[in-house]
Amino acid sequence: MKKILLILALLFIADECVVNAQQSLLIRKKDKTRIGFSTSNIDSVMIASTDTLPASMFVADTLYAYKTVKVTNIPTGVASYSYSGSHVGLNRQYGIAQTATRIPDGRSSAVYNGFMFTVAEKLASISMYDMRRQTDVYTCTLTPHNDVNASGETVYNCAQASFGTLKYAEDDVFPLLYVSQRADNDGRCSVIVLRIVPKQNETKTAYVSFSVETVQTIFLPVASGTNGLYEARLTVDPQTGAFYVCSYDTGDANRQIRISQFKAVGLTQSTVTLSSPQTSYLLSTLDGKAIDGASIRGAFIEQGKLYVVGSNTGGGSLYVVDLAGKKVVSSLSLKTADVTVQPQGCVMFGNHIILIGEDNNLYTIYFS
Repeated sequence: MKKILLILALLFIADECVVNAQQSLLIRKKDKTRIGFSTSNIDSVMIASTDTLPASMFVADTLYAYKTVKVTNIPTGVASYSYSGSHVGLNRQYGIAQTATRIPDGRSSAVYNGFMFTVAEKLASISMYDMRRQTDVYTCTLTPHNDVNASGETVYNCAQASFGTLKYAEDDVFPLLYVSQRADNDGRCSVIVLRIVPKQNETKTAYVSFSVETVQTIFLPVASGTNGLYEARLTVDPQTGAFYVCSYDTGDANRQIRISQFKAVGLTQSTVTLSSPQTSYLLSTLDGKAIDGASIRGAFIEQGKLYVVGSNTGGGSLYVVDLAGKKVVSSLSLKTADVTVQPQGCVMFGNHIILIGEDNNLYTIYFS
């Protein structure tokens, strides 16, 4: 098996494949050449690359289901550590390193096409950051929402941001951005849906600014001890468009995190109230312990898996949730890698999981 994987790494050093078949694997390179072999004894395949080939490249040639197959390498000089659960890479090893500094301050972040948007508390501003060039692009200052609930907590806490699948206009550059807010006195958490309209320089070679427009407000069901929809944070599945909400019951001593799936809504109404979730379940760690929902600081979905980062004493933890299986399948501790900074966000860029630290630096997780 190692020989096959080595050959693949050499053959496809410039390509990355997002395919994982049950019985056989057929890979087509960018020059349309193909190679196939049995995968009955292979747990996962890694192919070094910088860009992901679209799944459509493979669908026409395969009749079986496919899942994510990723291969990255831990850079020289970055220590490797073990993690628990299912393979993310081949060897159940990961490394983490600081890769950028002085990121715009904010409560939540989301990435689309190489640009990270960081949302400040009270929706006071949104900053655009170029992940490829590692440079600030622009900060759009907005009128802060100073609303507080009966407990004196800021309603517009902007605790989670996620790009969706819908665009307000067909020629928009960015899809809509969904920003989660705390419940007002009515007990309903809400999600503000924003349209981002960028402006280019005179030569049309770079973005120089952008404007923001609220196009929709989505209200979740009233939170209760039954549905546990307190402090709800919504993430959109980029493949299906479905809404997945992380929340917890404030009356639960363990504050165990709950995942609720809601059907996506369109843009025909400016205000929408979601009905009961299609599915809802509690999450535990691999060893059966409750995951504290109040510790969650960010999440994104990639190929049917929800990646959730939690902030813990002396560091943080990353949990990989199989949405079909409704359970945590992998987890790793930042403290194990001697990273004690508290994570404030979690995004995907360049096939890597990127954590935004409370120190406003970026930390990249590498798998091998």
